[in-house]
Amino acid sequence: MDPKDIRALLEKFRAGQATQEEERLLHRWLDGLAASGEDPVMGDTDKTRLHDSMWRHISAHAPRRQRRIWPYAAVAASIIGVAALAATWLIRPEAPRTITLATRPGEVRTFTLPDQSRVTAGPNTKMTCDHRQVTLLQGKAYFEVKASPEEPFTVIMDTDTATVLGTAFTTELPGDGAYRRITLLSGKVKASGHGLLTPGERITYPRKQIEKITQHDALAWAQGEILLQNAPLAEVIRTLEDQYGITVSTKLNTNAGSYTLRLPAAMPLPQVLDILQKISYKPKITFTMNKTQLTIH
Repeated sequence: MDPKDIRALLEKFRAGQATQEEERLLHRWLDGLAASGEDPVMGDTDKTRLHDSMWRHISAHAPRRQRRIWPYAAVAASIIGVAALAATWLIRPEAPRTITLATRPGEVRTFTLPDQSRVTAGPNTKMTCDHRQVTLLQGKAYFEVKASPEEPFTVIMDTDTATVLGTAFTTELPGDGAYRRITLLSGKVKASGHGLLTPGERITYPRKQIEKITQHDALAWAQGEILLQNAPLAEVIRTLEDQYGITVSTKLNTNAGSYTLRLPAAMPLPQVLDILQKISYKPKITFTMNKTQLTIH
């Protein structure tokens, strides 16, 4: 359901004006949240008002007489069940505002943030969100930020930040912390220690290297592709681990090599390894696979 429709339905429920069909919609919505593990972020005032209205509604429908107790008990049990779900998923004024978003290896997933901005998280990505401040802990993320001139949107990556009012951009922080990246696709982004980026610009920390990149290449991972461009062996290893959920080890110099390829993200790992072996040079590499442990020789 659309968040505006949900809010309108909750307001009708609070006012005692919801029809039976609207109550059933509310029940199904809450059940769906419980089943999916989602936790909608609502303001403390909304949560408290919903809490009060839920219990007023329960009181209004509670059985007053002993006669024909079973129909009344069924109604009361249904309402109490909804209230229990509401207490679990919505009515937690003391709960922290920070939420954690994560994806599995090989998974790309889009989330709607509390301010209605959207973020698409790449494989093996983890971040926390507190209203309009996101901390990227590892992985890749593509943001489509809802404009709010009074309240900038900030993405923190270790010691670096991207600050925007309303725009589309990507950020990247590999699990080993080797670098941090901000790529602007549209609008304006203020990159810490540099200033404003222009669309098509990417900054890589800690060297603050500026380069040009097309939108298609910047979003390749979000569009179901594996893209490497003059990548050293270290970047190849990170890509394999994030995409396939394996552990990679090697005694080779991971700063060596220059790998350029574009492949479907759904390509099976053995085929990807075969291609990497064929295009590799300085050094020429081979692979040994033992369950989820890959060794590069």
